[in-house]
Parts: sequence; C-alpha cells; structure tokens
Amino acid sequence: MLWLMSSQTSGEAGIILAPLTQPASMAGVMAQLVFLIRFALLRSMRDTYRKLRSFGNVFSTVSAQFSASNFASARAPAPTSSTRAPVPREGVGTTDDTGGTRLLTGAGGAGSDSGFGEPAASYSRYSSDLQSEDSIGDQQRRCRENAAQLGHRIPPELEFHDEAVSGAMRNRVGLDSLMASARQRRFSTLYFFNLSRLARESVIAMPLLKELVYVYHVRIISVSEGIDSDRDGWDLLATLLSVQHERFLKDLSANVLKGQEGTVLATYCVGDWCFGYTSIPDPQGAMRGRGRNAKPRMVYAIDAETASWVRRIFNWFVVDQRSVAWITRELNRLGAPKDHRATTRRWYATYVTRLLKNSKYVGVWPWGEMKNARNPLTGQISQEPRPVEQTERWVREFPHLRIIADDVREAAIRRLAEHARRAEHRRTPKGRLNGSKTGNAEHHPRHLLSRLIHCAQCGAIFQASGSYGKYLSCPAHEVGDCNCKTQLRRDLAERLILNQIGERILSNPTWLESVQSALLRRHADLQRDRPSELGQAESALQTVDQKIVRLLDLVEAGDAPTDVHSRLRQRQAEKRDLTNQIAALRRMDASDLAPPTDEWVRERLTHLHEVLTGGGPAAALALRRLVGGRIRVAEVQPAGCRRPFLQGRFTVNTAGLIRELKAQEVANQVGLPETCGNDEQAEIVIDFRTLDHAAQLADGVKSVWDEGLTCQEIALRIGRSRTLVRKAIRYWHATRGLPLPDGRSLRKRLKVPTRAATIMDDVMRLWNRGLSYTDIATELKCDRNVITAAVKLHFRHIGEPVPDGRARRKQLREQRERESDRHPLSA
Repeated sequence: MLWLMSSQTSGEAGIILAPLTQPASMAGVMAQLVFLIRFALLRSMRDTYRKLRSFGNVFSTVSAQFSASNFASARAPAPTSSTRAPVPREGVGTTDDTGGTRLLTGAGGAGSDSGFGEPAASYSRYSSDLQSEDSIGDQQRRCRENAAQLGHRIPPELEFHDEAVSGAMRNRVGLDSLMASARQRRFSTLYFFNLSRLARESVIAMPLLKELVYVYHVRIISVSEGIDSDRDGWDLLATLLSVQHERFLKDLSANVLKGQEGTVLATYCVGDWCFGYTSIPDPQGAMRGRGRNAKPRMVYAIDAETASWVRRIFNWFVVDQRSVAWITRELNRLGAPKDHRATTRRWYATYVTRLLKNSKYVGVWPWGEMKNARNPLTGQISQEPRPVEQTERWVREFPHLRIIADDVREAAIRRLAEHARRAEHRRTPKGRLNGSKTGNAEHHPRHLLSRLIHCAQCGAIFQASGSYGKYLSCPAHEVGDCNCKTQLRRDLAERLILNQIGERILSNPTWLESVQSALLRRHADLQRDRPSELGQAESALQTVDQKIVRLLDLVEAGDAPTDVHSRLRQRQAEKRDLTNQIAALRRMDASDLAPPTDEWVRERLTHLHEVLTGGGPAAALALRRLVGGRIRVAEVQPAGCRRPFLQGRFTVNTAGLIRELKAQEVANQVGLPETCGNDEQAEIVIDFRTLDHAAQLADGVKSVWDEGLTCQEIALRIGRSRTLVRKAIRYWHATRGLPLPDGRSLRKRLKVPTRAATIMDDVMRLWNRGLSYTDIATELKCDRNVITAAVKLHFRHIGEPVPDGRARRKQLREQRERESDRHPLSA
C-alpha cells in the first residue's frame, strides 16, 4: 500500500517522492482512498486466483499420471505461465515472432548477473512549458540508478525524452524514436520513472506496452510503480495505473475550469481579450496569491492603437459597403497590426469576418462557448460548443469597453447574414464556394455605373468593354439584336452624372425645403408613437420571460418535450432582440428626438455628395437608389456631324433622395420616412460626348474674333496654334448654320491700317524729292505696288486727282532741267 501511494506522487512537474500527493480537497482524498481499497481487493483476488490455478494444474497432472513410477514427478510443481524459458548464452541469436533475428543479451530476472552491462533504454518526459527542464535529468538519473542495480547500462544515445509535450499525444519525437529503436532491436529493456511519463491515456499506454513486450520482446520497468513485465500480472497493474493517470487529466481540467470560472464571475481578466483590447493591473490593487507569489489581478482595457483599426474596419464594411476581401487586402497593404495571439502578420477573410461578428466590441463579453475535445487515440485537440444553458452565466456586461455602437454592429451582422444567404447556393456539399452566379454585381458593384446604364432601344444593361473596362456598351449589339453601337466612356459618364446631381439636386433650395418638411412630419410621428412602441416591447419581453420560466419548470419536473432545447434557444434569442430594442428606445433622449434643423439636412446632403464622389460600392449603391435604379441612354445623331453620341435620361424625386438619406443614416435615430407628400421631381438629360479642342474653344475664340484681331493674334493671346483658331471659327459658324466668311470679308472685318497707309508719309517724302516708283520701292524695301497704293491713298486724302505716269515723268524732267540751270558746274 505504501508503494502504491508513492506511485501516485509523480505529477507533471517532475519527480516527487512523497507518501501521497497533497489533495486539493476532501473529495480528492476520499476518491484516492476508495481507489486504494479497490486496488487492494483486486490484488488479493489475483493472488487467490494464482493459488487456485497452481492447485488445479497439480491435481490434473496427478490424476492423469496416477502410478507409483511417476508419483514423485506428479507432486512436483507444474510449469506455469510465469516460469521463464532458459536463457541462451550472450550473443546467441534466436528468431522472434516477426521473423527477424533478435540478439539476446542477458534477459534474466532482477537477481541475474549474467547480463551485467547489457544496453538498455529509458524514456523521460515533462508536459508544460511552465515546468522545470531539470525534470528530464532527474528522471534519467533515477532510471540509470535502477538499471545499475539490475546489471544494465543505459548509454546516452538510448536516453529518449520529450520536452513540453503532453502525455495524451500519441505522436511525439522522442517516443517515435524510441519505437523505431525497439523495432531495430537496439535494446532489450526499457526504463521509465512511472507510467504517466509514457502516456496519460490508457488507450495509448497499453497498446504501446503490449507492442514493446509481445512484439519486440522488450522488458519494461517502471522505477517508481513496480511495473516489471518479467513479473506475472504486470499487465493488470499497468492497466489500473494507466486508468488512474488518465483520470488525473480529467480532474486537472475540471480544477482549471473551476478556477477560471471564479475569475470570470469576479469580472477579472482570464486572457480572453481580443484585437482592440489589452489587460492592465487592477486599479483597485486586487492581488492574486500571497507572499512572494502574490501577483496583481488583471482587468480589461481598450487599446487605443488597435481600437482605431477596429473602428476603421467596421466603417469600411458598414458605411463604405466594402467587401470582406477588399478589407483584407487593404489591411495587408497598410500593414495593420493583428491580435496578440496571432501567429502570422497577414490578415485573412475568416479573421475579418470573426472580428465583425465579435460581440465584445459592444460591451458583451461571453466566455467558455467552446471547449477542447481530445481524441484519445491520437491526442489531437478540436473544439466543440458547450450548451447554451451552461455558458449563459458566464456572459459579462462591460459598457465601458464599447468600441462600436450597437446599430453599427447590427448593420454588420445583417450584411454578413445577407452575404451568407446569397452565397449558400454557390457552395458545394462540403461547404466550399464553387464559382459565381448571375446577380452578384447587384449587391457587389465593381464601379459606380455597375448595372445602372440601360439601352433605350432594347432594354439591355450596358456592360464593361474596351481595354481595362474603360467603356460601357450594349451587349445586344454584339449579337446583332440592337443597333446601338456607340460606346460610353465610363469616366466621362460618371463625372457628368455627379456634376448634374450636385448642381441641380443637392444644391437646390427647393429640394432642401421638401426634404426638411418630410422629416418634420416623421419627427412628429415618432414623438407620438415612441411611448407605445416601448410599452409593446416591454410587454413582449415579459411574455417571453414567462415562456422561458415554464420551459425550465418542465425540465425540472421531467415532463419536458423532446425539442425543449431548441425552443429554449429560440426564446432566449427573442429575449435578446427585445432587450436590445428596449435599450435602443430608452437611449433616445431629448437630443436624439430633436426636430431636424436646416443645418442638419444640409449636413446630410453634403455627406451624401461626399459618398457619391468618394467612389467604391457605397457610392454605386447610393447612386442606384437615388436615380431609381436605371439611366436610359439612346443614340443621337447631331446635325452636321458624322459620329453619333449617347444621351442619358433619368429622374430624381424627393422620395428617392429621402430613401438614400435613410440608407446613409446608420443609426436611423431620426427615423427618415420612406415617402413624403408633394414629391419634388426633376428629369435630367445629359449628353455623353466629349467635345474636341476646337469645339471647346469655339465660343471664346469667336468673342475675341469679334474684336477685330487676326487669327495669328488670337492664337498668341489664347496660347494655341493658328490652325486650331481657324477650326474653332469654322465650328462656330457650322453649328449655327452660318456660312464661313471668305478672305475679303475677313480682311474688311479687321479694320487694321494697310502697309501702304503706314508708309504713306515716307513714300511722299521720297516722291517729292523726285524719285521714281522703282527707286522709292528700293529705298523702302517693299513692293512697287505698295508704293503706288501709298501715293494713291495720299492724293485721295487731300482731295486731288492722282497724277498719271506720263504727267509724273514730265514733271520730273522739268524739275531736273531747273536744277541744272541753277548749278551749271555740277551739270
């Protein structure tokens, strides 16, 4: 009994040679006492059985050989199962059950010294990182001491061990190496400190022992428990002890759960804080433990850095309507941090989805919803849910740890549920997504005009075409069912549509007044209906509570129906929904119920414009709701142009604008109405075409052209080429059905002095000196016709007739004769 008590002293922390492990409670002492009594009874029964079996063997031998000649041999003890066969000499080989040759080197009993110094092996293990590594050395030392007493030696290469590995795991590096060496017949005896070091699962320990003993003929010896396969009945003792070691794990798990449950109910941290939070010492100074082992109690706290990322993720998903895949890529691109327990730095879609579903971000902290389930055959651990009835008492409320508002998380949950519903038909029987189906773009627009442009001729939805999807075109034209062949440039259409909505709708005072009047009417309805809604919700909550109480009474009385668990979960879900609804109604104080002001409406319209111009799925969905879901386009052939363009038409009314404001208001505290009376309505027509440079400059060039400037002067003023100016003038006249003026009319338009007028004075000065037209042209470096025009212009200004050539030559000859008479010597 003392030996058995000492066999229970080896725990996971190392070797403890004490009479009995200190019990955690009186219940533990009683359980061990009952086990010891049962073990003693079993051992006494085993001894009685051995004696009866020996007596039966002797009696049967005597009765079968009843003669005087062999009477003496009949009285001799008959061979029993415990009698060992003769041991061959050292180095003699024999054939084992597997057909291989085994080297028998002194496999004698404990007192035999025929195998002194034969090689043996040992196995040691400790299971937790928190335990001392010296445990391996202690176990190996005890194994070597015991082996020396039995005449064995354990070389260092046969000292197998596993560090920080649970005994419930079947696959271990050291254990696998041990079994491989046993198959190679490298040793004939195996030592371990106790059976718990080999395994803590009976379904693992006993198959290993039997494989070693009966297949590989290895003698196993437990140093502290007295297990020796050379002794009869070793398997019964090993079975009982393996069950005891297996029970230790279950008791340990229950004790750990009980300790953690107390910490949870005391609202202290148990290490379950997630991304966005951290743990800090209790500000109240609460301590855990006593003396030198005293440590401060930890409480939960918001981590400012990671909490900002949580808010950003919810804003992307709920407000911007981004997909989980887009959020995952963006987090990896920005290098966002991860949870303190993460093993990789990369984000994945499943992690983002779990974050969006986490109720801790609204102050509701569940605990213990999942539990570890170990496969006893392999030791592999998986998780399975605990019953809801068990985990309800572990749910904690921490309002000071809210990071996200309730309505934001509810919107995220609704969107995730909608995604799951739409993807359900695309999953294989194993749950994997299998391709895409038609209609996904309806809820996940890839661009602003996704599924928004409709052909006015055939009704088809324009699809992306061209390089990199820069254009939208009618798909029916490609198969010959529609004549609309003009493509719509996507960036041009987006810019024109948003400009028209911003100028004609969002900045229009009439629309502002219509929206505000509708909101005021809805505000009056809310003030009238809110007390009744709160009363109805409270009455419904009382009814659900009564149903839950009746179900629990049926369970206690034993008259519960078979579906009581599903019905109880349903009623509990109804209770949670009603509780959230009541809390939301009570949170609506006077500030929340204030009537919408003009500034508030302007702010919401400005926010709507920012959403539309911000891009992304949120902008596409907002534009789709605002214009009624479609923009009809048709080809238009303008007069005087060879290429047609597309013209779009859509209608915007007050009801659509209010619906969009309601979609943008996540909290929906104002309660925007679906419709309103006297809806303001406007039809917007947009020409989707890009004017060339000449058309864009036409009006500006024409205004400068009317000032009397030449094409060259206009080109210098606007910084364009003279050819582009001429094209702009030609476009301006063509679009108005006017003929293009010819060169003579263009020169008359200029009103600019000619060359002859500018040099008229110089020409007449030289003309009066008696120079001929040819000499004047040579002197002024211009054409002779310009000189003639200048002379004519001069005489026309003074009102005299222009002398002809004969008179001019006669006048010059007379002038030369007079000068020669005055200066005869020079002549």
